[in-house]
Amino acid sequence: WNPEVAEGAFAMPKLSMKLDEVATKETESYYGLVLIHEGPYDGLAESIAKAFGLAAQTGVMFMPTAVCVYTNDPTKVADPSDLRTEVIVPLMVMGPPPKSPEGAEVRPIPSMEVASMVVKGPYGAREGEIIGKLTAWAAAKDRTPSGPPRVIYFHNPALVVDEDQISEIQIPVK
Repeated sequence: WNPEVAEGAFAMPKLSMKLDEVATKETESYYGLVLIHEGPYDGLAESIAKAFGLAAQTGVMFMPTAVCVYTNDPTKVADPSDLRTEVIVPLMVMGPPPKSPEGAEVRPIPSMEVASMVVKGPYGAREGEIIGKLTAWAAAKDRTPSGPPRVIYFHNPALVVDEDQISEIQIPVK
């Protein structure tokens, strides 16, 4: 440790977003590198790391966030090996989209209206609870979920302590 460096130099910045409040918004459209993860969620971290490696192969810049789209409901899947999750790394494409690397697909991700909630804390700890809250909120507001839930992970859990991890849970609504 360098005594010349201020104590708070590496502290997490103050959040400018509200936590634990439901909000609706229109997401941006973008190109994403999409990798399909099949099986239990405990292997999801490896698939996310693999998706970042494949995103690097595209030759374009990418966002340091991972978006996981839970394409089937874990409460309705009897065998965890049947779970299917799309792992998406947002790409910063300025011209034609890059070629898809083997094992993944580069495709447009359309904008959509979502109900969302930003939460702080360990990844995986509250997603199910928040998806339930968002679904109940949508029903109370006469909105209909229009697609599978998704979670945006903003930090690499290997680099950020659990209590400082930020994620945004979304459900598309109409």
